[in-house]
Amino acid sequence: MANTNLSKIIKSTRIKLKMSQETFGKEFNPPAAKSIVSRWERGDSIPNPERLLKISDLSGYSVEELLYGTLKNTIIDLAKNAQKRMHTFFKDRYPHPDEFINQSQDTHERMFLGDIFNFVTFMEQSYFGTPRPESLWKSRENRTELEQRQIDDYYHKEYNAGMNKVCHRVYNICKKTGVKPYQKNLIMNLLAKEAELIFSDIDRNNEGLVNFAVEELENLYARKIPDFVYGENSNGDAIKLSPSISTELEHKIENMIENLSNDIYDLVQHEK
Repeated sequence: MANTNLSKIIKSTRIKLKMSQETFGKEFNPPAAKSIVSRWERGDSIPNPERLLKISDLSGYSVEELLYGTLKNTIIDLAKNAQKRMHTFFKDRYPHPDEFINQSQDTHERMFLGDIFNFVTFMEQSYFGTPRPESLWKSRENRTELEQRQIDDYYHKEYNAGMNKVCHRVYNICKKTGVKPYQKNLIMNLLAKEAELIFSDIDRNNEGLVNFAVEELENLYARKIPDFVYGENSNGDAIKLSPSISTELEHKIENMIENLSNDIYDLVQHEK
């Protein structure tokens, strides 16, 4: 998909160079007619590769940035559009992942929607350090107008702080790994992963690696193994799904996971 800002970049470049559409068109070989430049600036057509190279020289943007936008802007736009899409879909309803993901039958789109859901959910459950006004704990009807403005300002600042933090982390990852602006599914997946790490207060350092490993083990212990071994009957009671699974073995594995978690926690003490 072409960058929707391409037309704006072309127009702003022409204006910055103090050229008319006709004069700007003469920069190309062969020249582009005034009507062609006008179509570029309206977004009705896209310059061919040779002309994009010339526009790249004139504007200072790479051809990739002209076509797909800058990496930083792509990340920010994806993050903002994800929240807008979630809020529009659910409005005042409680968000449920299956309902959101089942909008599409396409496998790749469903994965993209799942990443959107996880990103927004973890973002909005995280705290990014904005001082909370005392009136936040009051019910809306008991707040003064000033208190409500303070709360609105708090949410605005917290939203911006959250966006800045997660987008900055994803941008650094993309730069290190060579992710391109047009790889939007991959970027959305990174946004979801980083939002989850931020929600869990996990940074990419030694302590963060330890916390990440232990959290995964605890998830294995608390959710994945019980889901594998047990089901729920119509009365809501837990029942073993297979009599061939040994309760003794199950408990031994749980003890090993618990001991391993403690051993991993000890590792970070040695690093310090």
